[in-house]
Amino acid sequence: EREHTSRALRPPISARASMTGAALRVLRPASRLRHLALSGAAHRHLSTHASPPPPPPPPPAAAAATSTTLPIVEVRSPQDFDDLCVRASATPPPVGGPVILDLYADWCGPCKQLTPKLEALVTAAGGTVRLAKVNVDNLPEIAQALQVASLPTVMLLHGGKIVDSFKGPPLAGTRAGVGC
Repeated sequence: EREHTSRALRPPISARASMTGAALRVLRPASRLRHLALSGAAHRHLSTHASPPPPPPPPPAAAAATSTTLPIVEVRSPQDFDDLCVRASATPPPVGGPVILDLYADWCGPCKQLTPKLEALVTAAGGTVRLAKVNVDNLPEIAQALQVASLPTVMLLHGGKIVDSFKGPPLAGTRAGVGC
């Protein structure tokens, strides 16, 4: 006896496209499935003339590993903060080392003055220290966890812990306040 399915009982095409083979067999009559299947010879013919598959994309871990060794990084998520700041500060150089954490906002005038100076200091340090920039408007949970009350706030992480910090623009006599 031939299987029959009514069009009224069939799900929309988009739903059928995501179904497994077993679910599709329920929807299509068995006689139609036989016509859709390729014979072994036809399958071999298609596979011998097909172009080789493209190489797989690089794994995301490789991209993440590269960003952890850069001297200046932008923290974009709490996971980034954990990887690029806390873990990196607990890892010895050249992969890790001390991390200067620059907590800023795009609208903050003193932040716009301080960040380029910090970037110049880190670049001059030649990889012995890293700068991680955190936009507190995009990551308020990090700002709240670090109890940031004013901007700019700069913290030094070493060994996975905050060892020093300052809030507001640095004084003119300090190294960060000097035009670098």
